Amino acid sequence: MPTPPRKTRLLRVPMEARGIGAILKVRRWDASGPLWSSGEITPAHLGLFREMGSATDKPLHSFSEEVLPVKQKSDAGVAGSKPSTSGMVAVKGGPFEFRVVGSIIEDTYHHGKNFVKLGVDVQYEWEDVPVKYHKAHNITIKDLWVDKHPVTNEQYAAFLRESSFAPAGKDYENFLKHWRCPKPDCLDASLAKQPVVFVSHWDAEQYCVHYGKRLPREWEWQYVAQAGDPERSYPWGQWWWPDAMPPAQANASAFHLGDVGRFPNGSSKDGVEDLVGLVWQWTADMYSDPYNRAVILRGGSVFQPNAHGAQQKRYQPWYFPGRAAAGEWNAKWTGDYYFGPKDYASLYRNTVHAKYLLMTPSLDRAGTIGFRCVADK
Repeated sequence: MPTPPRKTRLLRVPMEARGIGAILKVRRWDASGPLWSSGEITPAHLGLFREMGSATDKPLHSFSEEVLPVKQKSDAGVAGSKPSTSGMVAVKGGPFEFRVVGSIIEDTYHHGKNFVKLGVDVQYEWEDVPVKYHKAHNITIKDLWVDKHPVTNEQYAAFLRESSFAPAGKDYENFLKHWRCPKPDCLDASLAKQPVVFVSHWDAEQYCVHYGKRLPREWEWQYVAQAGDPERSYPWGQWWWPDAMPPAQANASAFHLGDVGRFPNGSSKDGVEDLVGLVWQWTADMYSDPYNRAVILRGGSVFQPNAHGAQQKRYQPWYFPGRAAAGEWNAKWTGDYYFGPKDYASLYRNTVHAKYLLMTPSLDRAGTIGFRCVADK
C-alpha cells in the first residue's frame, strides 16, 4: 500500500540575522522539465530571481549602521520680466532670520523628547545634509511686490485666454478639475473669486511668468507672513485667532473654498491676505535627489478632517494644519522641544512648512493647492 503524500514539508534555508527571505511554491506538471513548464513562472521570472539573489552576496553584517542621508539639490524655477503690479502689495525687504521646521510623519526621538535633527525634509543650499530642524539662517530679502490674494479662477481663465498655454506634455488629467472643462468658457461664475486649484507647479509657474512675475521663494513667503519678525507666529500676530481664517471643513468630498479676501483680520502687517487657512500655496523651491523630487508648500488649507482642535485623537499635523497651541521657541533651533500631542508643529504657523512629493502633473494637482505670485521691485 503506497504511503499517502505528506501535507507538510520541513524546509531548511539559510537566513542571516535581521534578514528577510521568501519561499516560492509552484506546481510543476513535468518533474523532469524546466521550472517554467508549470506555466506559472517564466524564464524572465527566473532572471529576476537570480538578480535579486545576487543582492545577498554581501552579508548584512558587513554594512555600516551609520545614518547617511541622501543629499539634495535645489532649484528656484524661472521668473518673468516687466511685471504688472495691479492687485499686488509692496513689501519692503531687509535682513531676515529665517527659522523653519519641517513637518514629517513620526519624528525620531529618544526618551520622549530629544528629537533627532536628521529627517526626511529638505536640504537648503547652505546646508550639508537634509534635516527637519533647520538652524536659523540670516538672509537679505529684496523689496517685493506680492499678490494680495491667491490667484483666482477668473484670473487664471484670463491667462488661458491671453496665452497659448497648455499643460506640460499636454497632460490635462485633473487640470482645473473643478471647472466644467479646462477652458476659460467652462468656468462657473460662482467660482470666479475663489482661489484657483487643481494646477500643478508648472501650471502655476507659467501663469506667473506670463505676467512678468514668479513663484515666491519659501523664505520670501515667510518674510511676508512674518513682516520680517522671526518671532511672529501667524500673519496677523503672535496669538491664535479663529476669526482670522475660514472655519475648517472636514468633508473631503464636499469642502468649499469660498472667495478670497473674506478674512481681512488674517492679513499680514503689510496687508497681504489669505496667507494661511484657505489653500496651500506653491513656492518656487524644488528639491531633488537621485530618487525623489519635492516642493515646499506653505499656508495650510481649509480642509481639516479633524477640525481645528489639537486634542483630537487622530490629529495629524504632518498632513493637516490643525490649531497650534502656545509654546516657546528656542532662539536658534525651531525644533528642539517636546511636541507633546504634536500641536506645536501646526502647519498654520509661519515657521512650519510641508514637503510635497512630486510625481506627475496629473497627480500633483489637488483641490487644496493654489498659489500666488511675487515680483522684484
